[in-house]
Amino acid sequence: MDKKDLVIPLNDLVIGSHCFRSKLEKEFFSGFDEDAVMDASVEVTVNVDKRSSDSVSIVCEVKGEVAVPCDRCLCRLSMPVDFRKSFSVSFCDMADEDTEGEGSEDVVLCGKDSDLDLSQWVYDYVMLSLPLRKVHDESECDPAVLSRIYSGKTDVEEKHNPFAVLKSLYGAGDE
Repeated sequence: MDKKDLVIPLNDLVIGSHCFRSKLEKEFFSGFDEDAVMDASVEVTVNVDKRSSDSVSIVCEVKGEVAVPCDRCLCRLSMPVDFRKSFSVSFCDMADEDTEGEGSEDVVLCGKDSDLDLSQWVYDYVMLSLPLRKVHDESECDPAVLSRIYSGKTDVEEKHNPFAVLKSLYGAGDE
């Protein structure tokens, strides 16, 4: 899968509905600076409805699964991805900073821009659809890693317990 598969040639489309489908795999995600995705199998469907020469609505649906490292044991964890994003595209003669508001569901392209590259947006929305804490159930984590994580934990808590001094003071007053 190349990033070029998510480039929609808006000016070349005739008025009407058009559907573009792509399958994203690990190679797509490795093209970005982030290496958080170990593997992927994601289907992207982009429905383009060109209403006029300067008005286009787009619905992007993404479904599939990405494999990321578990935050606890660093082993492979499959996470489902399923979202739908709608937005509209309009064209202008000059790019104006005021035409695209922050948080807006509209995209404004200069008249000379004939292609809409959705690769960065799809990547961003896939990454945003993942939970902040990506962990297996503790029973599914690698037992060797868990034993290293939890070994010595009680010793550390007892050595650095600030209330241990109070125990000795309490016992000294009884004598």
